[in-house]
Amino acid sequence: MVNRRLLKEFESEHCFPEEVTWDSFGPDPQTLTCPVCKNRVITITHSSCSWKTHLASTLMCFLCCPFCLVPYFVNVFKTVQHFCPACGLMLGEYRA
Repeated sequence: MVNRRLLKEFESEHCFPEEVTWDSFGPDPQTLTCPVCKNRVITITHSSCSWKTHLASTLMCFLCCPFCLVPYFVNVFKTVQHFCPACGLMLGEYRA
């Protein structure tokens, strides 16, 4: 049996990142507790193109054609999904 008081003291003394709330996902991996496997994990992120990526590419094509592919290589215009590395559950999504 784990002594919860000692565990809390250990966590407060050591530099663990703050728990992420479900509405605060960002573009970078987050530390949180998975609701399914109950493990404290750092999420795995996967970026994918969104409508903003295609819109930015189209606008850049009209303005400066050689740079029209830049939005596909920059994560600013992409949607980022966060997954649990232990069980594979999609935990959240960040839309730029």
